[in-house]
Amino acid sequence: MKQTTKVALSALTILSSLSIAQSVQAYSWVGGEADPNTVYDSVQKQDSATIPAEGTFKEWDPTNPGPGPEPTDPVEWIDVSIPTKVLFGQTDATEGQIVAPIYKIQNNSVKGVKVSVGNFVKGQDADKVPELVLNMTGLSNNTSIPLVNPTTTPQFPRELVTLQNQNDVTEFSFSGNVGANFQFGEAISPQYELVLRFEAVGV
Repeated sequence: MKQTTKVALSALTILSSLSIAQSVQAYSWVGGEADPNTVYDSVQKQDSATIPAEGTFKEWDPTNPGPGPEPTDPVEWIDVSIPTKVLFGQTDATEGQIVAPIYKIQNNSVKGVKVSVGNFVKGQDADKVPELVLNMTGLSNNTSIPLVNPTTTPQFPRELVTLQNQNDVTEFSFSGNVGANFQFGEAISPQYELVLRFEAVGV
């Protein structure tokens, strides 16, 4: 997910009036801190020196940072692919258990990202399944996060996974049941909102 446009200044190439030039390859750097890759030249017995300055102006892309300053806000490093909708359900023929497809979350950024469940919000018709037990299951790391439970209140946020590298993928699904007293008849489609939270790692 792209963030707001940033103004970037590339690394400088230093050239003195003595025509001694040293080129510095473009790289990311942190504004307001010393440039760790600067090459310095000695100016002796000269009353001037010329230093070329290059500017780079582009949209910040955490998947390919390129030259220029790193962002000041760690959230600028976050770029993940998530499903636009998730589904789960149960019928009288699913052996008393909720079934669901498998979904993926992918880290696109060059920095790692911690993925947590920030909340699971009940919406329209959720009260029609009062005994619902629903868990989010991390298939890649055997994590189970309670989302809905009739007897206890699930606690959030809960970490699902940390994707350390670019293109790392985790898979998740849902499990649970509608309760022993649920009567299958006319179909209902209760609505919920799964809130995911992301935190950049190594920034």
